[in-house]
Amino acid sequence: MEETPKNNSEQPAQLAPDMQSLANLAGQMGNVGEEAEKEHNQKVGEVYGEIAKNALVKRNGMSEEEATEKVANSTFDELEGMIGASGSIKTACESIADRLHLSVTESELLDAVLHGDNDEIFEEAEEDVDFIRNGAFVDSGEESLENKERYILDILSDIHDNWCAENEAKFFDGYRAEKRYQFLKLETIGFDEATSDLLFVEPILKKIGIDIDIENLEEQYNSYPYPINSDHLGILDDFSYTGGDDGSTPMGALFAKKLQNNPSEFLSDGASEKIKNIIQSSYNDAIAITEQVGKHRMGEEVDGRAIFAYMLGGEE
Repeated sequence: MEETPKNNSEQPAQLAPDMQSLANLAGQMGNVGEEAEKEHNQKVGEVYGEIAKNALVKRNGMSEEEATEKVANSTFDELEGMIGASGSIKTACESIADRLHLSVTESELLDAVLHGDNDEIFEEAEEDVDFIRNGAFVDSGEESLENKERYILDILSDIHDNWCAENEAKFFDGYRAEKRYQFLKLETIGFDEATSDLLFVEPILKKIGIDIDIENLEEQYNSYPYPINSDHLGILDDFSYTGGDDGSTPMGALFAKKLQNNPSEFLSDGASEKIKNIIQSSYNDAIAITEQVGKHRMGEEVDGRAIFAYMLGGEE
């Protein structure tokens, strides 16, 4: 008996098993991709490893040997749980890419720093900044030469402003009342505090060929944000003023008064309106912060009671 030919409309049904195989293969490939991404995200890049080691020594109290071993035997997430550095590193990469006019993107630089399996990114960035290694370069769109330390301080300022924006609660933490000065502009908080984030910045800059001379950096800081060799100290001009007709204006009084009257001039760009309002409405907060600035920025003890009396009845 002759077999009846199958209708052409039935042919697609024969492809179903093959389509299922393709779907299974696609799923397997997707799983492989996800696993590869997870593995990549747990890798500890060379630069991140250096940052983590330094943080474990300086902030967690480990010895060099202990920190080195910990970095060698930990995943990225494990280290991040101990040092919590990725937020500051992200801001550092954004600022470095922007202020040094890198051709690589901030996300490319960040991934290379954190997980470090693409040296081409660092090599390209190193070529971008080759012209600043002699200490000075021309900023994009400007004709004047600038000292390279100025740009490093600008990067530190960006990180500082971001920290202030993300840590408003620390200002109101009574256990940290002696550190409220940290919410002022970078040039007001003192060199040691201002350069604390070199922990995150220096290994990145070193990887792209920029070394930091700490003495030159401090010299620049002492006139920041104005050009080096300038006599103008900006918002600190009035701090040491003790003049007046009778010479009775207490040290720091003009600073405290201006801080209260116009906190935006003194506070970090990342400080919230809530912080500004508190200072504006409180003699005590303005004076306490002035005392902290005297200690950490000026190396001077100021008389808070004398400043209070001046703010109540003194005149400039």
